[in-house]
Amino acid sequence: MKFFDLKGVSETLIYPLYLRYRESIRQSGRIQDKIYAEIIQRIDWDFSDLETISEDAQLGIVCRTLIFDNLTKAYIQKYPRGMIISLGSGLDFRFERVDNGKIQWIDIDLPRVIALREKCFPKTDRNSSVSSSILDFSWMASVPAYPPPLFVAEGIFVYFSQEQVKNCLMHISKNYPRSQMILDTYSRYYIQLLKKENPSSLLLKQIYHLIQWGMDGWYELEAAGIQVLDERFQTDIYGDRMPGELSEMMEVFPWIREFSRIGHLRLGVKKLLDDSEKGLGSQEYSTQLFKSLQENFAAKEYIKKLQRRTT
Repeated sequence: MKFFDLKGVSETLIYPLYLRYRESIRQSGRIQDKIYAEIIQRIDWDFSDLETISEDAQLGIVCRTLIFDNLTKAYIQKYPRGMIISLGSGLDFRFERVDNGKIQWIDIDLPRVIALREKCFPKTDRNSSVSSSILDFSWMASVPAYPPPLFVAEGIFVYFSQEQVKNCLMHISKNYPRSQMILDTYSRYYIQLLKKENPSSLLLKQIYHLIQWGMDGWYELEAAGIQVLDERFQTDIYGDRMPGELSEMMEVFPWIREFSRIGHLRLGVKKLLDDSEKGLGSQEYSTQLFKSLQENFAAKEYIKKLQRRTT
């Protein structure tokens, strides 16, 4: 029996799900798992809307997923009995991919999404769920603060406003001191480019409309008591599937890789990390970068051409 009853931001979960599925059926795909096909077959949604999405866009989503998985696995290796909180889980099954048989895992998402998840994934003693908006902080009553958990937030904060992101991070920092988080975001300039596009896919058009939050450096989160532990970029692991045209442009404009960034952060710390010493993006560097983006016409034109491939 097929099912699906989601709208708005919740419906955007279809996009990464379908592109991971396409990768899973690709010969020598970076992701190989039959669960994606099983989920797609059970969902009542017109996936023909996404048939025009490029292979390069697919690779971007896949590499983002792999980076999140690898950072989560590294955390589990260090804390084998740790607590992991997945914010805005959608229909991802990261618990099944990284489980070591000891961790505790909680998925948090809107009630309709959690209801959908429960039709797709069996419950276990170590994997539970909470039906709540991430911005309704009552979910914190269901999530223990000790041991300090790892929060995993893939593809969710970009749909919040800047004020909502800061408020959410401040609440988590206050209630979960010394916790860690993996999250992703776009640069402001890249979001501007997306807003000007008119893709043929209705869902992708909706996604571009809903995206709000971007930033130009981790220094922007310092006020919430954030320490940057690591930073990753999808294009760094494209490997031999890196589009030749993109590779050539990145040799001239290496900052293109910073259109989308993934951060491994520590929350609720008093002493903040100096970004300039760690090479993770000082305010001066980001200001210069944004200025060069605006002034370089040739780069802008090429970026517009690439945007569908790298989203």
